[in-house]
Amino acid sequence: FPNVGLCRRGAGCAFAHSRDEIRTPLLSIDEEEHKQSALTEEFFTQKFKTLWCPIGAQHDWQACAYAHTYQDARRKPSIGYGPQPCPYWGKKDTRAAYSQRCPLGLRCPYSHGAKEQLYHPNYFRTVICRDLQLRGCPRQHLCAFHHRRSERRSP
Repeated sequence: FPNVGLCRRGAGCAFAHSRDEIRTPLLSIDEEEHKQSALTEEFFTQKFKTLWCPIGAQHDWQACAYAHTYQDARRKPSIGYGPQPCPYWGKKDTRAAYSQRCPLGLRCPYSHGAKEQLYHPNYFRTVICRDLQLRGCPRQHLCAFHHRRSERRSP
């Protein structure tokens, strides 16, 4: 919904021009803007990458808290999947439709891809960040691994 004043369609436009017009669930503004107070354990384990991105403008997908592709998206952990990787979910088969990658689909009790495993409540920040040790973490505050002992969680 950027550039609201530039829309030629005005009230007849089919696209949202403000947060109030969006009819899909959204993260809070603080979560979208990565405010420190919003980046809680609950945010990362329950919300991060679980909603499709509503932002129509070009932006950095890696830094966005919303999902952009099936490799980037996570199911909500509350549906009951665990942190163990799915035996059917092929890492190399990224072009196949979601429904073709696992015969159990959304009902699968295993993690579909790295994001589901890394940000699962039973896995998130239980392992130290290897990138931080080697050359500095490119994911910084969005990293699923812990950077300090105080961030480490018990599995």
